[in-house]
Amino acid sequence: MCEYENTLVSVKEFNTFSSNYDDTEDSVRLKTQLLRSAQSVVEDYLNYPLVSGLHIDHHIGFNNSMIKLDNRPVSQIMSVTVNGHDFDSYGFDYESIYRTDGRFFRNGDRILIEYETNITSVPPLIKTTILRIATLMLMEAGENIGLTGKSLTDGNSRTFITYTNYDKYLKPLNSYRVFKL
Repeated sequence: MCEYENTLVSVKEFNTFSSNYDDTEDSVRLKTQLLRSAQSVVEDYLNYPLVSGLHIDHHIGFNNSMIKLDNRPVSQIMSVTVNGHDFDSYGFDYESIYRTDGRFFRNGDRILIEYETNITSVPPLIKTTILRIATLMLMEAGENIGLTGKSLTDGNSRTFITYTNYDKYLKPLNSYRVFKL
């Protein structure tokens, strides 16, 4: 996390990626805003914030041994309770907890998981996606890539406005996405 910018990606990384090294105060302010906006687009797509913090999830068992958590990347499990009783037969990975005793969470079990996420372990693909989207936003702002003009023979002109659809940049993140009901 870049403390000054409050983003996952620093302005320095953005400068390198975009090959735009303008470091005036206004430019740095704009780049920071674009990085925050791009990160927000990615977070909205993933359905969870890319921030470190403590989270509490409530889940209902349905004869399964693994539970996908609502926030990522998981760095530590603080506690797990099943039907109000402490539970310690579990392991965890980037996105989920799983039972290590070979059994299942029964249908209807109420499972409470308290855990921590840590953004220092954000996959490079997520950071690269933020950089790609922020660079497109920068190009739109500075070079008007969303506008196309045509001069007609009668002296008139037309302007066509397009918008940038980030879907093709976000699609590679599908494996990191959380679907919530």
